[in-house]
Amino acid sequence: MKRFFLCFIMVFASLVLVFSSSIDHKYYPVSSHEWTMVNDICHIAGVPGPSSNGPLTSYQLSLALDRAENELGTSNPIIGYVRTILGKTDSLYEDEIGSVSLKLEVDGEAYMQSNGNGLSSDAFDQDSDWFIRNYRERPAFLSLTLENTIGDFLYSRLVIMGKQKQYSGDDYWNDNTHFGFTGARFSQNFPFDAGLSLGTKGFFVITGRGRVSLGEGYTGNTAIGDNYDYQEFMKLGYYTKNTGVNLTLTNFDSSRNIVKDATVPITSPYSVQNSKFSGYRELRHSAEYEMTLFDKVKFSLAFITLLDTDTAFDFRYLNPMMILHSMYNFHDGNILEANNMIFVDFSWAVAKKLNLYFQVTMDQFQITGEADGYTATYGYTDPNAFSFLMNLSYTDMIKDGIGRVFAEAVYTAPGMYLNQKYYDNNDNVTQYIKDDSCWSQDFLLGYSRTEAGGRDDMAFSGYIYGPDAIVFALGGEYYIPDKIDLRARVFYMAHGEKGRGSDDNNYNFSGLDSKETINTLSPTGIVEKTFAVSAECDWTLSEFVSLYCGAAYSYRWNYRNQEGINLGNLQTAFGVKLTYTL
Repeated sequence: MKRFFLCFIMVFASLVLVFSSSIDHKYYPVSSHEWTMVNDICHIAGVPGPSSNGPLTSYQLSLALDRAENELGTSNPIIGYVRTILGKTDSLYEDEIGSVSLKLEVDGEAYMQSNGNGLSSDAFDQDSDWFIRNYRERPAFLSLTLENTIGDFLYSRLVIMGKQKQYSGDDYWNDNTHFGFTGARFSQNFPFDAGLSLGTKGFFVITGRGRVSLGEGYTGNTAIGDNYDYQEFMKLGYYTKNTGVNLTLTNFDSSRNIVKDATVPITSPYSVQNSKFSGYRELRHSAEYEMTLFDKVKFSLAFITLLDTDTAFDFRYLNPMMILHSMYNFHDGNILEANNMIFVDFSWAVAKKLNLYFQVTMDQFQITGEADGYTATYGYTDPNAFSFLMNLSYTDMIKDGIGRVFAEAVYTAPGMYLNQKYYDNNDNVTQYIKDDSCWSQDFLLGYSRTEAGGRDDMAFSGYIYGPDAIVFALGGEYYIPDKIDLRARVFYMAHGEKGRGSDDNNYNFSGLDSKETINTLSPTGIVEKTFAVSAECDWTLSEFVSLYCGAAYSYRWNYRNQEGINLGNLQTAFGVKLTYTL
């Protein structure tokens, strides 16, 4: 096996050297400023934006800019600016073979809240309590970014950061005031951002740790969300100007502490059970196919499978044309667990400056007669589970900057992201309900935190707020590149009990598994209602110094689905960033 991999790498590298063109393979997540600017420019021009399957390379972004340039002209100053920064590295050293760059950043930020003592401990994901600068958005107090290029075909980066631990203590999130540099250290879990991109025109491979997402949602995405400090991934991309095929493999620590013949049930479905390199792991396989039609519509279709597996490597994972829907659980079948989703989205340039975006993810769907058959045979059936996201945006150039306003609505069904698979008395996978069973939590995933004191980086790998939710948001942004960035948002969410708290029944199909209840709508049970308004500003004073400030006020009725408990909270954050490129 080692010889095989060595030969594969040598052959692939040789092909890249032969066929590489003068292009750049620096890669960007969809949350980056570079992707946002390219997408905004495309919407102003009335053409579809770049691929929203992130991360993607600077060359892919430049192809989307070509579409916009055909409509806006080559003299547009913002297009010229974006072209200069795509793939840009300020070289510490450069020769005919490659380059090395090094950037140092120091961020001093403070965070305050008016009602911190009213925040109780949650089962997981404390980020849900912050409406500005949650933990994943907070910069490290000290970070050092090393970038390297070799020829026109290889790019790599490593970000070393000293950041405050996610869980500094039981009262960390309850403190009314705390500072980003308090307890900042080089975490045992770093790097959060590190990887290598290799390829040629029309093809690339990216492997590393970073931000992985699928879709153009403003409040999140329903199939693959960017909800973790990092995701460990490998991505293969094949693309032309108007088409693309993307295969992304993402590894998670397992939420299961058993193998198929074990008898110990999972007692905490919202925590990591196995962080070992060997043994059970959870692998997310995503194969996405996208196409741009008539320079007006960008359409994509993705098949996403979560596998509980103890196989370190399977060559089938690397075939983007293989649809893994055939990997599922037979009743009484002695096989490993899998769960499948189908994702469809389209982005429609309705007119210049106006864009409509829609995505739907199907987790479970009962065809005619299927629910009756399952109920008659097993006394149980899976609920129908969908999620929908739609937004409408208007984008325009205002003086030297870009302004954008948007409206977004999201719906996630009560059974979305949840899956209920059991072991029978003979240790075979089945769907019989039994009290002492253990179930697969599927799309509730995460990573072990070695310094977290028993807390893990857990979240739903789809929509950040999970199942059983209805969300509406209005927002706007105005920015002048390298000068100022103003953002504001109004947010409302009604969230039921599924996917929340420490009650295990909130993470299975309890109350949804009869043919009369499989179409239950969100929200269910005691409903938490959240209203939040926020505003933020980034102000660049020079290439070395920038300032940040933001504030958000939220009010939550039936806080964390506890009837009669209401909570208002004013949160603020401000800081200064120093940047020096060596």
